[in-house]
Amino acid sequence: MTRFYHEDLGEWVVYHDFYLGLDLGKAADHSAVSVVEEPVWLDSDWSWTLDGGVTPGEEPLHGWVSVDRLRNVHQLAEARRINLTHGRPSGPPLRVRHLKRYELRTPYRDVVGEVAEMLRRPPLARTDVALLMDKGNAGTAVSEMFAHVGVRAIPVLIHGGHQTAYDRSDGTYKVPKRDLVEAAQVALQNRRLEISSALPDARILIQELKDFRGTVSEAGNDRYEAREREHDDLVLSLSMAVWFREYRTRNIETTMARRRGVAAM
Repeated sequence: MTRFYHEDLGEWVVYHDFYLGLDLGKAADHSAVSVVEEPVWLDSDWSWTLDGGVTPGEEPLHGWVSVDRLRNVHQLAEARRINLTHGRPSGPPLRVRHLKRYELRTPYRDVVGEVAEMLRRPPLARTDVALLMDKGNAGTAVSEMFAHVGVRAIPVLIHGGHQTAYDRSDGTYKVPKRDLVEAAQVALQNRRLEISSALPDARILIQELKDFRGTVSEAGNDRYEAREREHDDLVLSLSMAVWFREYRTRNIETTMARRRGVAAM
């Protein structure tokens, strides 16, 4: 785990390597999971500090480097330390590494079991993963299932209001649906969100992002949803992951960009 002490906030902030979003489907909806990676930045001046180098035949580490390219968890921790200490470019790419839409009516216990197994295998094993889970539907029961197998899930309660809030009593983030989806849409528009066409459900995900649109209800609340007869499970699982990354690191980004500017002077 990489932690960063933010002087302005006066607290330690955990820096994650992967963000896993899990949207839980109801009877007529699919459950879906998305995994987003934040790579590390390495200047050529710092590559040599990673003991052991790279895989024989590969170029020296430079630029935005995926976690897979680093030999072990110690190299990853050192790379993150270099970023936090010496700074790096702002706005890192966010790489979608895994997508899956489950069959309708897949039991939640099967979803929990598969996600828990993913966390035990590379590339997620031995890295710091934030698991964001839709608290609606059966969220509380599914959280207990995860806890039973030793996995901590961060609950996200999606609503149609305007304010984001954090409930310290149970660790729930209460987030407007608009904010979730816009985080993913903005990252995609800014070419930061990298979705490989090789992923089985990549085409469906991109279409879901395009299909989302916002309306306002008579009560004045946002209604941000897919077009009629379309699903939104993949886009919500991705949006939770991207939103949490952007929300939790918004202050870190400013600090690292400033430190990089000072180091370059």
